[in-house]
Amino acid sequence: VTKVVHVEVDTTPPMVTNLSLVDGAIVNTQTLTITGRTENDATLYVQGSIVTVVDGHFLSQVALNEGRNTVSIRATDRASNTRRIELVVFLDTIAPRYDLDKVIGNVTRVMERFITLTGNTEPGTHLTLTYNGLTDVAYVNPSGGFEHTIILGTNRSTLITFRAQDVAGNVYTNELTVDHVEPAKKGFFEANPSAAYGIVILAVVIVVLIFGTR
Repeated sequence: VTKVVHVEVDTTPPMVTNLSLVDGAIVNTQTLTITGRTENDATLYVQGSIVTVVDGHFLSQVALNEGRNTVSIRATDRASNTRRIELVVFLDTIAPRYDLDKVIGNVTRVMERFITLTGNTEPGTHLTLTYNGLTDVAYVNPSGGFEHTIILGTNRSTLITFRAQDVAGNVYTNELTVDHVEPAKKGFFEANPSAAYGIVILAVVIVVLIFGTR
């Protein structure tokens, strides 16, 4: 009696595709939801815990720590072929701050009708300044430095709202009030030094004429 046995050789690890997570991602939520696809008969593990696969789709939630995290995904088929994937994800829940040069507190005073604001923030921050119904985007260089000039207009006081958003989506807002101070008015001679000089010369000439004729 001859018995034919068909043996299927499978040496290909199961594919893991359509992952919602990319390597090097920066997020601001401590619970990360990961979705993707794999083979229907595969056994899937995320961070060492088994995950249910339904019609080739899976969903898993991973708790993250602040800073760098490594997410491990492992899929094994019935032939014991295994595919391993490791992805790095960064958790950043801290909103960016900024420091302004030569400004202390939330109020400053200027005599000009403009103000140039310089300072530093977290590299990669998207920084906007809203004032008088306008919104400007301040360029932040790769080192985190920025410089931006605002025209104050005719208002005696201008409120500037800063909004800083980092690449993870964290947002920090703050306000600065800029008061315009009129420069002190100069006296006639201070404003016209040439006239003052001319009067002094004239006085000297008169004195010379009066006393010189005696």
